[in-house]
Amino acid sequence: YALISTAMPGIHKVTILTILALQLNEKDHGQFASDFFLIQALMILTSIGVSNLLLVRFSAANKEEKAWLLSKALNSTLILSVLIIPVLFILYELNVIFDLIGTIYLLITWSVFIVVRHALLSEKAYIKIIIYESLFMVTPLFFYIYADNALSIIATGYSIVSFSILYALRHRIKIFCFFDRQDLKKSIDISLANFFSGSVIFLLVPVVSYVEGPVFSSFIALLVSYLSMMLLFPRS
Repeated sequence: YALISTAMPGIHKVTILTILALQLNEKDHGQFASDFFLIQALMILTSIGVSNLLLVRFSAANKEEKAWLLSKALNSTLILSVLIIPVLFILYELNVIFDLIGTIYLLITWSVFIVVRHALLSEKAYIKIIIYESLFMVTPLFFYIYADNALSIIATGYSIVSFSILYALRHRIKIFCFFDRQDLKKSIDISLANFFSGSVIFLLVPVVSYVEGPVFSSFIALLVSYLSMMLLFPRS
């Protein structure tokens, strides 16, 4: 179950990119892929550090402490996401981003989903992760209805799944509580370390799109996604 739950995010990405490749022309698919991979790179900054702190502490905490930890992690992630929004406006003006609203929407909702997912991971609730993420697999079916707004469709899917998990966890989320300065600094350090070491593969697609055009980035996005899935099993 641990291996399957680890593979689920990769399955999502491959499914999304493959279905959209069939629905969109190469240029539109490349533009989507560019935004989609840029979001994944930026999510390292908004959610990975916070999620790692949550992963370490959540399982050992009592119910009240879990509510506080999850609230702090979610609120801190939202603040970090909001701080990145001005950068997205600049990238949009530079024609690096194609769907500004969809990018902002997906960055926030996907970051929140990552945090919530780590709460389940910390308790080794692998079956629950598989069930909830399987529900998300319904989302790509909506591409057949309206593929031109794919980022917002994906973001809505992550929102629904995140709220479902939070409801199942039954922790009362508190507003205006955040990690203290020391913990926030630690989470940012973790995020930056992961960003500089792991964001290259995600930034490759928007860079290719900007330099060579979105048509070529469409192919690169599919290639990277399938290779990542193939390499997951030998590493496991």
